[in-house]
Amino acid sequence: EEKMLAEAYDNFIKLFPDSPETPSVLAAAGALYYNKRKYDLARKYYKTMVTKFPKSQQKSVGLVSLMNSYFFLGQYRDSEIVAKKILNTPNIPEDQITVAKSRIGESIFKNGERLEQEGNHIEAAKEYRRVYEEASEYVNFVDGALFRSARNFEQAGEWNRAIETYEILVSDFQDSKHVMDAFVNIASDYKELEDFQNVAKTNERIFERFAGTPEAENALYNASIFYEKAEAWQEAIRANNLYIRTYPTNPESKDLLFENAKYYLKLDDLASANQIYEEFTSRYPNDPQTVEAFYNRGAYYYERASYDSAKVEFNKAIQRSDNFARAGRDPNLFFAAEANYKLGQIQYQEYRDIRLGYPQTVLRQQLEQKQQKLNEVEKSFTQVISLGSVRSFEAMYRIAEAYEEFANAIANQDMPPNLTREERLVQENQVFNASVPAYDRAVEEYKNVLINLPVLAEKLDVSMDTTKAAEPEPAPAPSDSTIALQKEVVQDSSSEVALKWFGRAKDKISLIQYNVAERSSEFVDEYLRVDNPETGLRALVFKDQVLRSLVAKQVNTTIEAHIKNLKVSEELGLENKYVEESKRKILLSRNVLADEYEKLMYDAVAEYKRSVPVLEDLVEQGEGAVEAGGMDYYDYQDSHIMQLIFNMNQYAKIALNQYKLTLQLAVDNNINNDARLTTEQRMFNFGYDAGLLLADLSKLPAQKSELYLDKFDSTRNENYQLGSTFFDDQNFELNEYAHAVYAFSYDISKEFSIENIWTQLTLAQLVQIEPATYLEDLPKKEVAVVSDSSWVGTTRYSSGWNQKAFAAGGWDQVVEVPVPNTLRFGGFDSLQVAPPAIWVRRVVLDAASSGGVNPLEMNDLTLTDSLSENTDDLGADSLLASLEAGAEPDTLEAFFRKQFNLSSKPIDGWIAIAGDKSYRLYINDVYITGKESGPFEQVEKISFATFADFIREGDNVIAVSLKDFDGPPRYGLRMHLDLKLLPGEISETIESIRSKMDQDRVDPQILKKSTILNKNRIVE
Repeated sequence: EEKMLAEAYDNFIKLFPDSPETPSVLAAAGALYYNKRKYDLARKYYKTMVTKFPKSQQKSVGLVSLMNSYFFLGQYRDSEIVAKKILNTPNIPEDQITVAKSRIGESIFKNGERLEQEGNHIEAAKEYRRVYEEASEYVNFVDGALFRSARNFEQAGEWNRAIETYEILVSDFQDSKHVMDAFVNIASDYKELEDFQNVAKTNERIFERFAGTPEAENALYNASIFYEKAEAWQEAIRANNLYIRTYPTNPESKDLLFENAKYYLKLDDLASANQIYEEFTSRYPNDPQTVEAFYNRGAYYYERASYDSAKVEFNKAIQRSDNFARAGRDPNLFFAAEANYKLGQIQYQEYRDIRLGYPQTVLRQQLEQKQQKLNEVEKSFTQVISLGSVRSFEAMYRIAEAYEEFANAIANQDMPPNLTREERLVQENQVFNASVPAYDRAVEEYKNVLINLPVLAEKLDVSMDTTKAAEPEPAPAPSDSTIALQKEVVQDSSSEVALKWFGRAKDKISLIQYNVAERSSEFVDEYLRVDNPETGLRALVFKDQVLRSLVAKQVNTTIEAHIKNLKVSEELGLENKYVEESKRKILLSRNVLADEYEKLMYDAVAEYKRSVPVLEDLVEQGEGAVEAGGMDYYDYQDSHIMQLIFNMNQYAKIALNQYKLTLQLAVDNNINNDARLTTEQRMFNFGYDAGLLLADLSKLPAQKSELYLDKFDSTRNENYQLGSTFFDDQNFELNEYAHAVYAFSYDISKEFSIENIWTQLTLAQLVQIEPATYLEDLPKKEVAVVSDSSWVGTTRYSSGWNQKAFAAGGWDQVVEVPVPNTLRFGGFDSLQVAPPAIWVRRVVLDAASSGGVNPLEMNDLTLTDSLSENTDDLGADSLLASLEAGAEPDTLEAFFRKQFNLSSKPIDGWIAIAGDKSYRLYINDVYITGKESGPFEQVEKISFATFADFIREGDNVIAVSLKDFDGPPRYGLRMHLDLKLLPGEISETIESIRSKMDQDRVDPQILKKSTILNKNRIVE
């Protein structure tokens, strides 16, 4: 009946859309669905009525019903809009206006609730806040909306906006049930902001607003705690006194009175503090806090560097604790340990103040004094450990630190004045060597911390398992539930303290060893700055001697120290910035010698260029002439110039060998970082540049030799003939050394399996010098032959179709076939290739191509067994019938060919092939492989050894027959042939390498700077 009524309404509306009765019918239809709670349908009728008939008598009812429909459909914004429209519409009945006002607040609140459930806390908070801003006169739940607004601001971490919203609540809605919770949350939000003074003030407001309640007592107690955290000592004293007056019988009053004394000490009011301590001691003579009282006074003196007075108070604290322990009372071991710790700190400061210096007689006395003080410091901190407080973990660390201080004192001792630079360098080196054993002892002490600290933690039931760290609890969802105000409790931080000192000890082990190594490297820099008193060839020899006798030894010492850091770190499982930096410094330190010998090599070249004109002058002057050093042209040639050329070669090889040692260090110590990559680049860049420089330099004496030979021919002056011989010898040696440097550099690259632009350029030079030896090493040319539209194919069988000499002029170019995404070719994917699928351009239907006769009766050079007959179920008669009818049979065979040329001999490669469904593959007349059946996605990979004997330099032919059994769609053939060829024309290969140089080359200046850029990457 209702269904018929609804249909009747719809029919009327369709037939009479503009009738005066239509608004009434729309209202009735809307009411029909509204009463059945089909609000979506009701909304359509009401919306049509109020928009199309805005002046109808039913408009007010329609608007209210439309508003409610939106509301019940969860379209709260639309409901709010309609409600506001009702308020602005004239002649709306008062009861409907009341409903609309209420619905505005409800819609805003419900929309906030929806946003909150979606996790959009910022927008939810704003929406709840709008209830207060836009609907506070309409609804009676504004306080609840404000509370939820603030809670959502908290969820979003907007602490200040949350506080602002809570403040509106506690100010404008003082009788709300949410006021207490709002105050508690205001304090909590200030705590998140670490504004501890406002936390304390908020707690005082709770105390004042809710006087006489348990929450008031807790709040005042918390105010005291947070004034202390804010270091607002006067306010803390005031709050404590208020608590003591208000709750004199509470046990906390005694503690807060005691705390006041500590705050007076912070205010430097010793008299007031002592008055409280005396009053406290007279009232509670056996209270454990009296131990703390002595400690606090000692701490007061300690902070003001009045160490003698501090010692008296600390000893009183220790004595009072011992007396309580003997009497069976609580000895307050925590503050007894703190007093012992402070005594140790005082002794430690006195220990640090003992400096070491000259002369030797005084130095020995200072060492004895410092050693004695070290023993006292160790004893004090050991006493702290024995008391088993949380301070024990730091005390362990401080003992090791004291041993480190002993080593620092040795290393940084005062030197005698007026020492020459050389004398100071020698003495500093002696001092450094003396400090190394002391640093080793400090490292051992830090190792003891790593061993003993976990044992102590276990005894004290302190967890050091970082994996069990409590995960932060998720913030509670906003709610209206009452929040209990509890006294603030100090969290146990024992685990954090233990882990802190354990972690610092680990870092110290690496840091000390790293610093020792770095101190050693400073001597390398000092030796490199030694003044060179010589010139010319002698200057080169002097620098070489400094490098061999001083720098090399110190470089080795530095490297050994860094390697020691790595080994100890590996032994202890340490990973930190000092370990990583030691890895860099091992390589950079070794490269110092390489860099210096590079410079020597270039200096030798420069000296050679300066020496050539001198030799020319001697040749021109003839026998008996001598240069400034007293050498004639024989001596100058043999003892000076040829020695320079010899040195060039030696320095270049030493530099390369030093780089090689760097790479070996990287391999031996498993170092893979930027310094290693830079070393590889710099080494082979230098190897190439040095060889090229020597080769280019050889052109100078070659030209001179020809010049003097021409002069001899024209003048018959034997001096010129001798000069030609001199320069010819130089040319020969320089060319030989260029070859030797190239070869030495390249051999290292092969030994370490390193290939970059510089090794390839070096190889290119060697191939030109000695092709028989190095040709095989040139980069192999890579060739790929893939199934694509360049192939030809047909479905018509021809005898000998697979042979190289076959003329396939009548065959068509194949087409590439799209392969469905659902097919997965794992074999191609693993090889990272994706050859197109190909099929014949057109199907030529005849008995042969469709399987009526055996299409494989051909000259197959590798198959001697007879091929099986066609097994297609179609007989010849039925097949011909199908052909006459023009239909493509299910079984169809296609033939494919690809001709290609190889510029040189192939030496490696592979084939990957897939066919739909069976296939046979031939290369140059020879059967290679085949598949009788199987899925198209099945990829066969064929190794080079299988077809190596049949593929050759020059023209080649690939032939494939493929038989598809199951009709269209036909995906045909996918194939990828990958080959590596021997280098062809040498000049082409070299040019190919050089063409890459612009894109791959690293600026030598950048390479040089990269080793010193951020050389020390340890940032404290």
